[in-house]
Amino acid sequence: MKIVDTNKISNSFILKLSILVIMIIIMFTMIIPFTVKASTSANNLRTNLLYLQILNYSVPSAKVSTLDPEDMVENTFSIKNSILNFLGINVNEPDVIISKEIACAKNSEVKTIQYKSNIDSYQLAANEVIKNSDDSSVAVNAVVTPTQVPKVTDGKPQILIYHTHTGESYLPGKPDNEDQTQNVCAVGDAIASELQNTYGISVVHDKTIHDEVYNNSYSRSSVTVDKYLSQYGDFKLVVDLHRDSSYDGKHPESVIINGASAAKTMFVTAKNNPHYQKNVDVVNKLISILNKDFPGLCKGNLEYNHGIYCFNQTKSNNSVLIEVGNESNTITETKTTGKFLAKVFSEYINSNN
Repeated sequence: MKIVDTNKISNSFILKLSILVIMIIIMFTMIIPFTVKASTSANNLRTNLLYLQILNYSVPSAKVSTLDPEDMVENTFSIKNSILNFLGINVNEPDVIISKEIACAKNSEVKTIQYKSNIDSYQLAANEVIKNSDDSSVAVNAVVTPTQVPKVTDGKPQILIYHTHTGESYLPGKPDNEDQTQNVCAVGDAIASELQNTYGISVVHDKTIHDEVYNNSYSRSSVTVDKYLSQYGDFKLVVDLHRDSSYDGKHPESVIINGASAAKTMFVTAKNNPHYQKNVDVVNKLISILNKDFPGLCKGNLEYNHGIYCFNQTKSNNSVLIEVGNESNTITETKTTGKFLAKVFSEYINSNN
C-alpha cells in the first residue's frame, strides 16, 4: 500500500499557489501604469496590445489578432520588455545596469529620454503650407556645391513634403514633441529652404499634424496628399518625411560629411503597393545619388511586405518615405542631412527633366 505524504502535497500546492499569486500581482503591476497613462491614443494602443499578448500567451488556441494592421506595424511593445522594465532592467541602457552593480559607476551621467504625446488637433489650414523658410541653424561647415539651378515653370511646385508622424523629434528635446522647431517639421523646413533658395525648386511643405491619434496617422495624411494632388496634379517627388523610431544604442547613427555631423537616412517602401516597382525605381535613383555625393549617409531601403495604406505610396509613382535620423540624433545633425537631401533631390529632378 502506497502512503501519500499529505504534508508534501500541501506544501507543493501552497508553493504553486504562491507563484500564481505573485505572477498575478506582477501582471496587474504592469497593467495599472498602462491604464493610468492611457490618456493618449498611443498609450491606449499599448494597453490593448498588452491584453492581447497576455491572452495569446495564456490561451494559444484563441490567438487574438483583431487590431487593425496599422496598430501593429511600428509597435515595439513586448511582455518580456515590460517584465524587464518592472525589474528595473533596460537592455537599451547598459550604463544604468552597470551603475547598479558597480558603485563607482554611479557618478557617471545617465541620460534619460522621456516620451510625450500632447499634440494639437488635426486640421488642414492654409497657414501650415510654407513657400520659404530661412534656416540659419544648419551647420555652416556643411558645404554643398549647388548643381545647375533648374527653371521653375508656371509657379507649379515640383516637390511635396509632408509628415505622417509629425511629432517625431530629436535631441535635445523629447522624442515626441509638438514643437515644430525640434521635430521632423524642422528638417522639412531645412530641405524646403535649401531647395528654393539654392536650387530654385518650388516646394510645398505641409506641417499638418496627423498623429494626434497615432494609429490613424496614415489615413489622416492620405487626406493631405489627396488635397495637394487635386490642387496641383502630380509632383516630381512626394516625400513623407519621418524619423526612425528604433535605436539599438550601439551602432552610430551619424556620419561626418564635409566637416559636419549628419544624421543617417533610410528609405521605406511597401510591397503591397500595386505600382511598387515604380516607387522602388525612384528610391534606387535617389540612393545612387546619395551614395555618390555623400557616401555613408544612406542606410538603404527597408521594405515591408505590408505597409499601412501602402504608406500612401499608391498616391503617386513618385512617392517616397524617408526616415532622417532617430531619437539619438540632434536637431542640428538632422537639419544638416536635410541640406544634403536638398542637393540630392535637385540632382534627381534635373536628371529626369
